[in-house]
Amino acid sequence: MIKLSIIIPVYKVEKYIEKCLKSIIEQEKEDFEIECILIDDCSPDNSVSIANKVINEYHGNNISFLIIRHDENKGISVARNTGIRAAKGDYILFVDSDDYIPKDSYSYLVKYAIQYPEVDVFESNAFDKKKATQINPYLPSSVSIYEDKEQIYAKFVDFQFSVYVWNKMIKRSVILNHDLFFRSGIIHEDILWNYKLFSSVKSVLLLPRVTYIYEYNPSSITNTTIERVEEEVNSHLLICKELFALPPQTYNKKNNLFVEYHIFIYTFLLRAIETSYHHPISKELSQSLNITKKRMLTECVEDYRLLFTLFVILMFKPFSLLLRIPLFRRLYNKMVKIIKRCSKMTDTLHTNRYYHQSS
Repeated sequence: MIKLSIIIPVYKVEKYIEKCLKSIIEQEKEDFEIECILIDDCSPDNSVSIANKVINEYHGNNISFLIIRHDENKGISVARNTGIRAAKGDYILFVDSDDYIPKDSYSYLVKYAIQYPEVDVFESNAFDKKKATQINPYLPSSVSIYEDKEQIYAKFVDFQFSVYVWNKMIKRSVILNHDLFFRSGIIHEDILWNYKLFSSVKSVLLLPRVTYIYEYNPSSITNTTIERVEEEVNSHLLICKELFALPPQTYNKKNNLFVEYHIFIYTFLLRAIETSYHHPISKELSQSLNITKKRMLTECVEDYRLLFTLFVILMFKPFSLLLRIPLFRRLYNKMVKIIKRCSKMTDTLHTNRYYHQSS
């Protein structure tokens, strides 16, 4: 019988935790087991008391509950890592405690896990309740399987797979074998974790159904204090730095992954740049931002990616002033597609250089 491990960090969610846990209890079926691991990250409110009440009222047979308490607040990354180490199931799913699961979602996922036992990652859709839209518009309308590692990687850096962790069911063995633990000390930790995941797995199954509801929680909205702005910029720069150190395993001078890989990094570097435009940052952080921008430009120039280099120059003044124009920003995604297409068609200098060096 398949066993699912549901990992739920708990911190300041007393308004949401009951609905979250009850939605998981409603997933109960006789043909699979659920272990629900709650990590109390020293929540100062009544979240854990409410969770205990819901657990005590449960009288079923196929769901077990485990509450692990941290001795101090360590953040969502460490909480998830604690859950991963405690998990015993065949598959791991991550749930944020202010969100919830639609009815029969887990039986839907388990059905495909039985049908495709070789698949490493099952990704389904999620629904943003506030925006009233599905989170991943790229998911196909029918079940689709990918079993080529380079294709899986290319689709991820092209944002055809999501950078969130909570719309996925992943084999626990894959997480442990590839040492997939979350980096602590940053926000947007999902980005790096998913990058490493999709750089490692051999198979992905995309499912069109919504199996996760992203709830609007005003208390989790990013504020604009100086500390939060600095954390936002610094986190994006750390993500870029780590991504630079993790080029795709299939990367070489002949394939076309250079542009996709660097545009993926550029996306998060641009977020740091935009945040710094709207809010002041420290001198040290500004220097770190400039170093990261120069690294991006240098890699493109040294690899003779001339067309893409022109695109990257937008990060530097005075060209970067264009990024403050709303119309220009709205055209950004279209520009990315054009750059990808044109770079593949016109990079003859790069191709000739590679073959000249190889001969």
